[in-house]
Amino acid sequence: MRHVLLLSFILFSCIFLDLWFGSVAIHVVDYFSNRDLLFSILTLRFQSLTQSFLSGSLLSLSGYLLQKAFRNPIADPSVLGISAGGSFFGLLFFLHGYSILFLSKYIDQVFLYNLGCFLGCLFSFFLLGQFKKLFSQYQNNASYLLSGLILNSVFSSLSLLFLILAPQDKAQEFYPLLVGSLRVFEPFLLYVFFIIAIFFVVIIIKVSKNLKYLDLDDSFAKTLGINNENLRKKIVILSSFLIVICVSLMGNLAFVGLIVPHFMRKFKVKNVILEILYTIFLGGSLVIFADFLSRVVAPPLILPLGIFTALVGAPILLSILIKYKKCSI
Repeated sequence: MRHVLLLSFILFSCIFLDLWFGSVAIHVVDYFSNRDLLFSILTLRFQSLTQSFLSGSLLSLSGYLLQKAFRNPIADPSVLGISAGGSFFGLLFFLHGYSILFLSKYIDQVFLYNLGCFLGCLFSFFLLGQFKKLFSQYQNNASYLLSGLILNSVFSSLSLLFLILAPQDKAQEFYPLLVGSLRVFEPFLLYVFFIIAIFFVVIIIKVSKNLKYLDLDDSFAKTLGINNENLRKKIVILSSFLIVICVSLMGNLAFVGLIVPHFMRKFKVKNVILEILYTIFLGGSLVIFADFLSRVVAPPLILPLGIFTALVGAPILLSILIKYKKCSI
């Protein structure tokens, strides 16, 4: 119960800060003098708040699932290069999807971008498995970290290259997404993403009853009638869909999937469904707070959210590596 109260207090505090404070100051007097302007500002802020909560909750959930699947505390879409791969393929399909897939130009570019993100995430997972075999002489944490560094470097460099060669208007639109920044969406499209996200969360909750078996050895789990390899494949596909939504909403937002599960472990929750729900609300609160900071640190500029998540996530990654150091990289 105290965990619920704590998370509720954190979430509502972040919502209040994000709605009331920003690059444009709102005073109590404004409520009586210019209600139309106040309503417009709050509408825009509520949309960014919804976007932030959705991105943060899904990134946190994907990090939680990947850490369960790979039995690794540093498994995170950004650390493993999954988000970078999704961003690059999304950019590639957005710029050149018609020529790559021989499609009609009447097909929506947003669809092409999301298709590229999904294929990029799956391809990144495939490369991650191949690199892990290549670095099999290292301990588990080190092999994943090395693989993620390689994927991040390659995909981020390719994204920069394509942005430099792209038309200026499209480059300006996509550059902030490389460091995690809010995209401008039609409210209808945002609601569609929200409904899709709820659909996948429900599926994950149904699958979650078997997540506890991932802590067991695969051969022992088979004696209990559980195929951990198939379960991991399901988690990878579900995580890919979650990451696609996040990359579409906010680009490559770093470390959120690492930060939230790290703090969730301190709650010592034994119920898997409660762990999932806590992860969703804590992750949403974190990115809402990052959205608040992005607007108040240097007004009237709105900074990329990824700056603040990286400042928090990098020390946490270092602390995890120090805690689990059993090898030299």
